[in-house]
Amino acid sequence: MDALTFGPPVARYSVRLMALNVRRFSVELFGQTMLLHGSVLSARRLSDQVNESDPYLVMTEIQSYPYMDSAPMGLDQHARGLVNKDMIVMLAEAESGAPEGPLAPEMSVAKVPHRILVYSDHFAINADIHLAEGAELEQFVAVSQGRFVAVTNASVTPTTRGTRLASFHRHFLLINRDHIAYLGTMAENQTGSAPMVAENVG
Repeated sequence: MDALTFGPPVARYSVRLMALNVRRFSVELFGQTMLLHGSVLSARRLSDQVNESDPYLVMTEIQSYPYMDSAPMGLDQHARGLVNKDMIVMLAEAESGAPEGPLAPEMSVAKVPHRILVYSDHFAINADIHLAEGAELEQFVAVSQGRFVAVTNASVTPTTRGTRLASFHRHFLLINRDHIAYLGTMAENQTGSAPMVAENVG
């Protein structure tokens, strides 16, 4: 008769998933050749989500709008898609009347707005970037974490001839630093131009 081997009793665990406060962000994503409207699901702030190391951003309920007159307008609709973060020039939360919510008080740092001008291959952007008091812009760009830089009070002008996209203004905008061809700062006594009103976007 074969011997029977008895091991320790098998442990059974009951795992209960914690309910996360997942938000649906309605976003507009400005690429090099097209505008995407859609949704992003995240339990974090939008800027934290897009700055994750994943190479793709998952979007749902997507509508695409090519910039150029020669392309058909708004024909592509998809329930779900992956966006290569390399192609994202700018990202904004649609219908957002204010910047993202602040961090917890113990994590927040007092910051000072600096007016900047950014050129990418297809856009000129006037905006405020917020730096810790005494911080230099060059140092911030060199050592800050994440690919996408947050700015506020942004006025954007398309620079490509033949584009359907008109100039627009956003209260909060994330700019992909890999698409920054030029970044300049205004003198302290300059106030910058008045923001432009959004129109004909999408």
